[in-house]
Amino acid sequence: MLALDGTKLEASAAKRKTLTAAQVEAELQQLDQRVGELLQQAEKADQRGEADEVLPAELADVQGRRTRLQQAKAELEQQAQSRHAQREAQAQERPPGDKPRRMDPTPRPADTLNPTDPDSTLTPTAHQRYIQGYNAQLAVSTEGLGLIVAADVVRDTNDSQQLQPMLAQVVANTGTAPEHLLVDTGYENIRQIIAVEEQLGTQVLCPPAASAQAGTGVAAHSHWGRRRKAKREELRARLQTLQGRTRYALRRSTVEPAIGIIKSALGFVRFHLRGLAKVKTEWYLVSLAFNCRRLAARWG
Repeated sequence: MLALDGTKLEASAAKRKTLTAAQVEAELQQLDQRVGELLQQAEKADQRGEADEVLPAELADVQGRRTRLQQAKAELEQQAQSRHAQREAQAQERPPGDKPRRMDPTPRPADTLNPTDPDSTLTPTAHQRYIQGYNAQLAVSTEGLGLIVAADVVRDTNDSQQLQPMLAQVVANTGTAPEHLLVDTGYENIRQIIAVEEQLGTQVLCPPAASAQAGTGVAAHSHWGRRRKAKREELRARLQTLQGRTRYALRRSTVEPAIGIIKSALGFVRFHLRGLAKVKTEWYLVSLAFNCRRLAARWG
C-alpha cells in the first residue's frame, strides 16, 4: 500500500521578476521605440562630429534588455506549442465525451515566465498564496519504515495529471504495482484512476470532490459521462466502509509526515538549482536523504 502526495516548493527565482506574455510584448514595443530613438541620436551626433560617452552605454543596456525579453517571448511561444501538442495527444487517447478543450498554440496574455528560471511556474499553495516554484511529488510506502519509493518534480500547478505517471515510476523502481494507492482529492482524474485499476490491478482510494457530481450537458448522458459518474460513486462507497476509512487514514501517518520532515527536519523549503532537470535531481537527493535517515534511525 502506497500514499501519494505533492507539495509546492519555491524555485531559485524571485517572484517579482515574473512577467506575463502581455507585459513582455508591451515592454518589447517600448524598447524597440527606445532603440530607434537612441540610434537617431547617435546618427545626429556623428553628423555634428560630436562624441557622446553616455549614449553607447545606454544603447547597450537597452539592447541587452530587449534581447533577454525576446528570449523570454520565444520561451513563452515554445511552452504554448508544447502545451498545445500535449493537449492534442490527450484528445487522441481519451474516449468520446472526455475530450479536453482545445488550446491555442500561441501564448495567452496571462501566461507567465520568470527569466531567472523559465521552467518554474507561478503556482498557488495551500496557504492561498502564490509562489514562483515547482510541484514536488512523493510516493511513500505505508508499511515497514515508510520509505519513499518514487519522487518527481513537475511544472503543473495541480496534481490532477500525476497519479498515472507516479504509479508508473513506482512500478519501474520496485518491480511491482501496489495493491492500494491512497491519494487526496487533488488527484481525482477518473480516466487515470480507471486506467491504473484496469491495467495494474491497483485499487485507488480517493475522495471525489464534493462539486464533482454527475456532470451536466450532453457529456453527462454519454457513455463516458455515465461511466465517470459510476466510478465517482464507487470511490465514495469505498471510503464509507470501515476498511476503506482505516486504510485512507494511513496518509496522515506516512506521506504527509514525510513532507513535513523534509521541510522541517531537513530544512528543505526551496530549490537551490535552476531548470526542471536539475531540480528533479535535487529532489531525488532529498528523498534519498529522507530514506537514509529512516534507515539510520532503525539500524543505528
